[in-house]
Amino acid sequence: MAIDHEKTSIHAVNTAITGSISKINFVQGGVIDEITFGKYVEGGTNITHSHKSTDTLVATGSVIDGPIVYFKSKGGNATLVHYNGNLV
Repeated sequence: MAIDHEKTSIHAVNTAITGSISKINFVQGGVIDEITFGKYVEGGTNITHSHKSTDTLVATGSVIDGPIVYFKSKGGNATLVHYNGNLV
């Protein structure tokens, strides 16, 4: 079984993150302020954005699969973020 991420971290509400995010776990639900799907290239200028969503209510136990370039929550609880490379 292949792992689609190298690292995992917990991010507080109202914290914006950018990077190569493979998935986000909403352990206790929340509200997404903004999320942008696409491919992130660290140090590159060729970032590909495919969809952007705002003010989305997320149920407890939900998982959003990437690739995700940018994420910020504005309500609910901390999120568990799975990613490759570094987060900014």
